[in-house]
Amino acid sequence: MTGPYMMPAGRYAVDIAALKALKSVYWGQQGWREGAKPDEATAALLRAAGLWTDLAHRELTHDHIVTAAVEVAARTTPADVRSAFVGSLRSRRLDLRSALASLAYVRHMPAHRFSPLAGADGPCRICGTADTFELAEPNLLNFERFNWGGVRRDELEYCVFDLLQFARAPQAAPGDEDYALLAEIIDTLRSLPPRTTANRAAAALTMLPGNKDERTGFLEILAVCGILQTARCPGFGAAFVAWEHRPQPEGKNDLGYPLWCWTAGDGVDSENLAALLPSLAEPRNG
Repeated sequence: MTGPYMMPAGRYAVDIAALKALKSVYWGQQGWREGAKPDEATAALLRAAGLWTDLAHRELTHDHIVTAAVEVAARTTPADVRSAFVGSLRSRRLDLRSALASLAYVRHMPAHRFSPLAGADGPCRICGTADTFELAEPNLLNFERFNWGGVRRDELEYCVFDLLQFARAPQAAPGDEDYALLAEIIDTLRSLPPRTTANRAAAALTMLPGNKDERTGFLEILAVCGILQTARCPGFGAAFVAWEHRPQPEGKNDLGYPLWCWTAGDGVDSENLAALLPSLAEPRNG
């Protein structure tokens, strides 16, 4: 099974000109460019880099995307995903960073049939997916991967797309400096005042290359993996949390589940961190 998204075969190229072109299709000085399409020269550049598909959207069923998620999770090697995540830190390869959360989200999800939460028109109580839905535009999802390291971390269609693209991605092997940077980040998170919110924690990670949105996305990935979690809002590192059991924030909150629940007082979960990098599981002295 090739999955619901048909992108070009083979590795894609992490080409600076192509990535700028991809961003220009969807993002400008005023923000989102709704309904924008690339001109033929831009589209040709993106096709040559393996970053663009001309296939039209299509409707998909809940059961199809669940099957695709279970299959792509089984084909994805966790060690490769962990290595790529660490290798993304200094290189800012956000397309590699995203896969850690996507695999964590689907890895323990049970294979299941559509089971509506409330009535025939409700979303699935297990995964929150509608019975039938139109696939998001794959080129848009690709832009989100490269620009922010993903944003739809609890949507099955994004996780499937992300892991399918991870299999096509040129890898960036981590070095000693990447591991040292991750250790510094974890130490910083452990040392923050207890009432520090996730947004303020992101602002404190000045050692992590990137902007505020990238750092917030980084924390969201850690939260999905259960490294930053709470008893009320557990992550997905050890078990899948059914959609019907995920609390929703009161009022406006731009952070994803489960990061919106977390403050520095909740700490760093050593057990789930050990699954990412055992040497960082316990606080260091000095």
